[in-house]
Amino acid sequence: MSLFTFGNMLLKTSARSHFLQKCKKAIFIGVGRKLATGQNRIHAVSSMYEETDPRKFTKDEWLNKLSPEQYYICREKGTEQPFSGKYYMHKEEGVYTCICCASKLFSSKAKYDSGTGWPSFTESIGANGNGNNTNILHISDTSLGTVSTEVTCKKCDSHLGHVFADGPPPTGRRYCINSVALKFLPQKLSQ
Repeated sequence: MSLFTFGNMLLKTSARSHFLQKCKKAIFIGVGRKLATGQNRIHAVSSMYEETDPRKFTKDEWLNKLSPEQYYICREKGTEQPFSGKYYMHKEEGVYTCICCASKLFSSKAKYDSGTGWPSFTESIGANGNGNNTNILHISDTSLGTVSTEVTCKKCDSHLGHVFADGPPPTGRRYCINSVALKFLPQKLSQ
């Protein structure tokens, strides 16, 4: 697929003028040249995300980018029904990224079946015993009348779910995440 064709495909799927300007800047630099591999196409798209600060998007921009369910869960801190998410029983190897900004969040190696009805992970990518090098923020949440810890994407403030201290060893954590807030990249594309 040529760079021009790939760029046009992306442009047709987006209605946001700000986003389109970033696409043009990131993608049309080499118009007419063939992209050698799928890896290069992914790099072109991820460089587009890196140039845009999603925390500055307006409500209308998010509504154009996300489905109504994704908007409700990610931007309004909703929760999908248990046992309904497409990644609840997903077993393929790869990386789970943020649906809003493509930040890498969780490895399939940290995923396990907690029996709660949501995808569960023992740790986020880059945790290594602490949360300093991850794309996850932990925020105290009292919205349900009890104290819990909300997890959000560090890059775009998207609501992902909650973390609990009842997970398996070695971390003892259970990141309980909404499938709708995630996009899965198979191992061959996530490297």
